[in-house]
Amino acid sequence: MRASVLVGVLIALEAAAAPTAPPSAELREVIAIADAFLPSLSVNVAEYRLIGVVNAMNGREYKGPAFWRLTYKSCGVRRPDIEPICKGGELFIGVDMNTRKASFLGAGE
Repeated sequence: MRASVLVGVLIALEAAAAPTAPPSAELREVIAIADAFLPSLSVNVAEYRLIGVVNAMNGREYKGPAFWRLTYKSCGVRRPDIEPICKGGELFIGVDMNTRKASFLGAGE
């Protein structure tokens, strides 16, 4: 993933949190692990943007506080005068911080 996109995502996540709470070191590591995993899915990594990160999900998907779920969306529709439009499908990546490993959880439309 391009560094500028990662920085943009971190800024967006920081803005959504309390104004004085910067992204944690754990969050930065989770994103780095997931970004490093993406090429193993044989996708054009440059076309995907991180659009969501969830920690400690509840319900039947809950796996504990060390488990994170990241959502990447395809942004393949491009015009040179605007930012990429994210209209493609999603990739769901899980990161288990106990093992520091990522896994493919599925894809969306």
